[in-house]
Amino acid sequence: MNIRAQSWRRIAAVLVAIMFSMGFVLAPQSAFAAIGSAAKPSPAVVPRGDCPAVIFIGARGSGEKDLAAESGLGPELNDLYQQMAKDLSGKLKVSPHSVVYAAASVDVLTLSKNEQNVLAALLPFGGAGVTAFTVYYVKYHLDLYLASINEGLKVATADLSADAAVCPDARFVLGGYSQGALVMHELLLNLSDNANKGDAASQALLRRITATVLIADPAKKSNTAAMHFGTAPLSAQGIKSFLTAGDRDVPTPSSTYDLCNLGDFVCDFSLATLVDKASFKAGINVHINSYEGKNKNTANALVTNTGSKIAGTLLSQLPGVVDHLSIAPATATVTVGTSQAYTATAVDPFNKPLGDVTAETTFGISPDGSCQGAVCTPALPGPHTVKGVRNLVSGTATLSALPASGAKWTAAGNMVSTRSGNTATLLDDGRVLVAGGTGAGNVFLQQEEIFDPKTGLWSSAGSMAQSHHGHTATKLQSGKVLVAGGGDLDGAAAELFDPVAGTWSATGSLSAPRRGHTATLLNDGRVLVVGGQISGIPTATAEIYDPALGTWSATGSMSTARDSHSASLLADGSVLVAGGSISKPGTSEIFDPKTGTWSQTGTMTGERRGQNAAILPNGRVLVFGGINLLGPLSTAEIYNPDTRTWATTGSMQAPRADGASSNLPNGQVLVAGGFGSAASGGLTAGNPRLSTAEIYDVTTGSWTTTAPLPVASLIGRLTLLPDGTALASGLSEASSIAGGPDVPLEPLLYVPAQ
Repeated sequence: MNIRAQSWRRIAAVLVAIMFSMGFVLAPQSAFAAIGSAAKPSPAVVPRGDCPAVIFIGARGSGEKDLAAESGLGPELNDLYQQMAKDLSGKLKVSPHSVVYAAASVDVLTLSKNEQNVLAALLPFGGAGVTAFTVYYVKYHLDLYLASINEGLKVATADLSADAAVCPDARFVLGGYSQGALVMHELLLNLSDNANKGDAASQALLRRITATVLIADPAKKSNTAAMHFGTAPLSAQGIKSFLTAGDRDVPTPSSTYDLCNLGDFVCDFSLATLVDKASFKAGINVHINSYEGKNKNTANALVTNTGSKIAGTLLSQLPGVVDHLSIAPATATVTVGTSQAYTATAVDPFNKPLGDVTAETTFGISPDGSCQGAVCTPALPGPHTVKGVRNLVSGTATLSALPASGAKWTAAGNMVSTRSGNTATLLDDGRVLVAGGTGAGNVFLQQEEIFDPKTGLWSSAGSMAQSHHGHTATKLQSGKVLVAGGGDLDGAAAELFDPVAGTWSATGSLSAPRRGHTATLLNDGRVLVVGGQISGIPTATAEIYDPALGTWSATGSMSTARDSHSASLLADGSVLVAGGSISKPGTSEIFDPKTGTWSQTGTMTGERRGQNAAILPNGRVLVFGGINLLGPLSTAEIYNPDTRTWATTGSMQAPRADGASSNLPNGQVLVAGGFGSAASGGLTAGNPRLSTAEIYDVTTGSWTTTAPLPVASLIGRLTLLPDGTALASGLSEASSIAGGPDVPLEPLLYVPAQ
């Protein structure tokens, strides 16, 4: 070897050292926040709403191509990721996210033949010539290499931040090979620096990084504190660390894997190796020991073993972390337009339930339909997918929608005596007791009867001691039925029906004759009777029946007299009484059974009498229709027991007073019949009877028409039967004779759409 050649190699070694040193000085570590805001993240790791439990963010090595077959990671990182994913299969969902950056080849550091000639020409000028060429080399070689590293650092930082925001429950594994390892090394340093300054975002990200793998790290510190694997000694030092003063070790040694093989120019650098073996003419031989498998069908054991170690760490760390949602019911079948309620449970990677998260979950249905909260309704027949998403972790359920056969009214047999103004009470055995009212010719009836839905037949249920109309009927906790008040002779009488014996018996008397009142079964088994008329005058009084004693006793009075009002038992056991007051229109009161006292609560939008009321599935009370001085009403409003306030909801299609209503099994509310508005408005006298029927949808707050009654009529009661149909009893149509009594009609069954 001649002296000129020896001089060339030594100067080249010094020059390379100078260039590396200058380059890393020219590319100082940047603040994490600044880097994160300066780069656009790579394409999203997953579609929104399908977050995995683990995201692997990898930066490929110098000169490696961004190949889809390797998930854009390069062969070394892809082998590691595939092994990790294999070990986690069926246990944790994991997805790769490659850092999209140039990953410039180290060939950019190599001099062309012309450049070698230029350097040779500058050598005779000594230090000045070397300095001149160094400036040139930094601009046209080293800056390109360093720009690629800085680009990778910015993109990797942005990727981590974006994925952490999109998938707030995911954990991260970071990986880098060669130049990519330097990217991840610097990323950890930036995060640590900012975390130490109190940056909460950086602190949170560090906690979510389960492991970092650095393969052939140029910044590897001698005797690194990281977990060191490979054939290189622990004392091995990376080229950047060797040539750059003040270079730092990884800040997370207990979770960082350092992989380096003996003689690797990048992570096991020595100046002697550079002087004796480097040849710009042939290019720098960087990784003399490959981290790939011997052929494309195998992987390097050092790499795959590391992937398995990380998988084991993840499996030990992640129990209790939300992996997916369990949506229940998993399968269900409804008819088109019928709603299905769902619940969502957070589940960890080992299928252990972590708790109900329904209230925090957003539900959607496809390919058609809509969801209101956790209640979803298909619009068209066929299979549907209901998807719940919380913090972008999801779960699905299958909902089958059958074609709907339209709702309809059908005959419900022939009563022993057709009647109107009766009560109808569902018994414990599914039969319906119909009591009181008036028959043909406006005759008061004492004979009662029972409808059996199983046979569709009516039969006698004995006779009460007194005839009752304008009365109430309440099923007691014992299964017996209390009939109270109303009547033509003794409006204070009360009687008990025993469904087992089929007999009636007297049970005390009200304090005064009363009709048009309400009766509510309290949670303690007693019955609260409120308001109504005494001798034709509205009253504010109330009294309580005690089934254990068979006696009546007075309780606190309301603040105002009420009749044709509504009374609803609330979830806390208190009773809401609304409307029916002329002196205090629109007011409502709450009865507390524990104290026997009344208190004022929110006020409705205006006067309302003869309205309907229904308790909704959420415990709120829907009040609708009725009448005021101007005539029947179409408006509706909802009482919220939690806030003790009223709020308007959707109005019915048309005004309606004295309609009959019933809750349906799907939570909707059916109303049918009643009085409509006359052309001139006014009270119900002279107003037309209605054949229309409507359904209130709790999820949308709106009303839709359903099958009409065959005859415009009033309905005494609508009673929901165990099979989901509703029995309409006590129907009557207007007399064909002006001023004549109503004509009672046979009962009907409402059959909802199927």
